Amino acid sequence: MSNDFWLTSGWHLTLRDDHGHMVPSADFMRAYFMREEVAPEEGSCDAEIALHKKLVDDPFAAVVPTDLFEIADKDVVHNYQGFCGSVIFWQIIRLWNRLIWQWHAMPSQISRRCFLNR
Repeated sequence: MSNDFWLTSGWHLTLRDDHGHMVPSADFMRAYFMREEVAPEEGSCDAEIALHKKLVDDPFAAVVPTDLFEIADKDVVHNYQGFCGSVIFWQIIRLWNRLIWQWHAMPSQISRRCFLNR
């Protein structure tokens, strides 16, 4: 089987962290901002176009509620809220994974200190 399996998922645009886990890169995020359900279309309002440009320029930029207030199409607002919510969710998961890895390393370090320093 080729390593090019399911290229449309964007996995080839991810980076690897210290543990070999895939993490989103700026290019990975940009690819998702170009998806049909998120990219502006003909007739999109100025606020939607501005937010999209902001996120294409800096895919990890914070989206605050004021970025969404002036978007006329509430389906678009819903899509951005869902997307931003999932980004926050994955950031929490990545942080949790880091904490778990650090906790796993801790007991052996603590036990070495407790028993070898006596």
